[in-house]
Formats: sequence, structure tokens, C-alpha cells
Amino acid sequence: MVNLYQLPLGFSRRQILSIMLNQIVVFGLTLIISLPLTLVMITKTSYASNDPRLINLFIKIVIGISVGITLCWNI
Repeated sequence: MVNLYQLPLGFSRRQILSIMLNQIVVFGLTLIISLPLTLVMITKTSYASNDPRLINLFIKIVIGISVGITLCWNI
């Protein structure tokens, strides 16, 4: 893995683009993994599926889990 703090120190635009696209793919894969897990967790704890607060909570949890997994992947 490339250390992100070293990006401005001699990488070309193509290399930076490649690293960023790699991170986007990793984040997308973590979204795919965390989406069903969070959906099961939300449906087990609440019964109102049309509640806007529940949908907002669902989106926050999915993004939070995905960001956490992506950060752990890079560390």
C-alpha cells in the first residue's frame, strides 16, 4: 500500500488517479458488504420501515461502517 502522506512527494497524476480509483473500489466493496449487515441490524431493532428517521439512521450506519472498514484496510 502506498502511504497517502507521500502522495505529493513525487507521484505522477496517473499514479495518484490509480490510488484514488483503488480507494473508491475498496469503499464500494465495503458498501456492498456492510449494506446487508446493517439492513439486518435495523430490521431486527425497528418495525417502521417507512420512517424517514430510520432511513437516515440506516444511511449513516452504512456509510460509517464502510468508512471504518476502508480505514482499517488502509492501516
